[in-house]
Order: sequence, then structure tokens, then C-alpha cells
Amino acid sequence: MKDWALATFSFGSEDVARFYESMFGQGRAFYEVAAKGEFVRDALATLTADAGNDLFRLSEVTYRLLFVLDLDTSPLNRAIATEELAGVVALIRREPLGPDHRGFVPGLRRGFVEAATRLHADLGPYWPGLREETRLAPEAREAYLTTLDALSLLVAGDLRQERLRLQLVLEACRSETADRALKVAIAERLFRCLETAAVEGLSRALDDDDAHVRETAVARLWALGGRGTHPYVLARLAAREPGLRLVDPSVAVRRRVLQCCWSLDAAAAALHHGEGPDSFTVIHDIALWDPEPGLRSLATACLAHLLGRPDELGSDWVRQWWQDHLTGKDG
Repeated sequence: MKDWALATFSFGSEDVARFYESMFGQGRAFYEVAAKGEFVRDALATLTADAGNDLFRLSEVTYRLLFVLDLDTSPLNRAIATEELAGVVALIRREPLGPDHRGFVPGLRRGFVEAATRLHADLGPYWPGLREETRLAPEAREAYLTTLDALSLLVAGDLRQERLRLQLVLEACRSETADRALKVAIAERLFRCLETAAVEGLSRALDDDDAHVRETAVARLWALGGRGTHPYVLARLAAREPGLRLVDPSVAVRRRVLQCCWSLDAAAAALHHGEGPDSFTVIHDIALWDPEPGLRSLATACLAHLLGRPDELGSDWVRQWWQDHLTGKDG
């Protein structure tokens, strides 16, 4: 049984990866479509709505969206996948996202693979359909759920690992047909994996090479968390190119960041996440150094708005305010 678990659910096996990636396609017919790109985008845009509030279908949808976000070469497809992932999070969460969500915690690939492989081996004796007894004894049930807990709480190193873990717990829940109470308990672990995977997908979209995908992620994370997630977003963007004076090389992304900053107050604008910049720093840098005159004007107006002072023509006052701000003379 242990060998079966390792062979079937090992994250280190490329054969297993192909097995997982093809699982949703089993039993389906394949046919040519005239405009493949448009077909994919139309399908992506309806996935979340079609899933409703069904946990299994939402898990399948999230798996597909993570696959697109991770591997699709079309920036537009990845942007749509980001929008749909935000829709999944909005559907399953009742409170705003916060910067301490597990999906925002960076993982280590090697550590996850090693820990997940051990846990998968431990799952073997309890796996539905393969265990000797239809219903688990109380001690075995506790061990099974404890192992699933440990697996669901691991911090994944990349989107592929998130996909595989989500698929594993989904199959465990689907296959548990004899014990209703146990199925409900596994569903709770599945929900946890689903939420973490969707939030991790949005977080990874901030690292995308395409500006449209990053802008979409900024906008969606603002809608889901507002001022609670904004410092994290700034830190993630700034970490992409540490030597860059501005928060992002894209005009569209910087404009979106400023639009979000307009809804802050002075206290929220001073918050930062880890080593990342606060909103005041980002606004100041854009106001003084942005190559786009329109963004410099927007940033200056945004700063005046946050400080509760009249907007003045030009940005000369920003330099003086910044010096006062750094020395604590701004109040």
C-alpha cells in the first residue's frame, strides 16, 4: 500500500504529473474548433458562474484556472484566469482577505515535495476504495484526518503543487462513499485547499511577465481585501525588480496602484508589508520620477488627497513634504 501511495501521489514524478493533468479529460471527446483562442477564453469566462456553490465543481474550476495561469502562453488567457480565480475567492469567503492568509506565504519547493511525499505514503492504508474495510475504525479515522490536515496546511512551492494537492483531496472526498461523516470532514479539508490554491494563484499573478495580468491581479486583490491586502501587493510588485525606483515597469499597473491608493487614509498609506514600500513611498516616487506626466499629476493629486491639503500645480511641494515626512516634521 505504501508503494502504491508513493507511485500514485508523488509530487516528484513527471509521469504522475501527466496523469493528474489529463485526469479531467478522461472520457471526453476531442474535436477541432475554428478559433481555439476564442474558444478557450469563452470557456474560461463561464467556469466560475457555471460551478455555482458546488465544492467539487469549484475545485475542478480552480484546478483548471491554476493550470492556465501557470502554463498558458496567452497573456489574455492568464488575465481571464486571474479574474475567474478572484471570482472563486469572492464566492467562498465571507470576510475580506488579509495579508496573513496562507495563500500569501511563499513556499519552498523542496521542503514541500519531501513533506508531501511522506504524507502521501501515510495516506495509502486509508485511501477510499483500496482499504480493506469500508468504514474506518475511530483510531484509523483520526489518523487519516490528521494526515490530511498536515497535507492541507503545507505551504506549496508553486502552482503545480497547489494543483496536485487540490486534486488529491478532491479525489479523496469524492471516493468516500460509505462514511458520510468522514466525507464531510474531508470536504472541510478540501475547502481549505481550494481557498489556499485560489489565493495563491492571485498572488502568483502579481509576478506575471505580462503587465495586463499583473494589473488584473492588483485590481482583484484590492476588491477582495482593500487596504488589508494593498501593502502585500506593493511588496510583491516591488520585489519583482528590486533595483527599480518605481513600483512596476508598467504604466497601466502604476496607474491601477494609484487608483487603489485614492481609497486609503493617511494611516493606511503608511503601512507596509515586510520589506516592501508603503503607499506614501510609492506615491512619492511616481509623483517625482515617473516618465509619464499624467501619472506624475495623478500621484501628486493623490498625495494631496491623502494629506487633506489642496491640490497644487506642480510637484515642488512634494519634495519638501517628503523631507519633512522622513524627519518626522510632517505631523
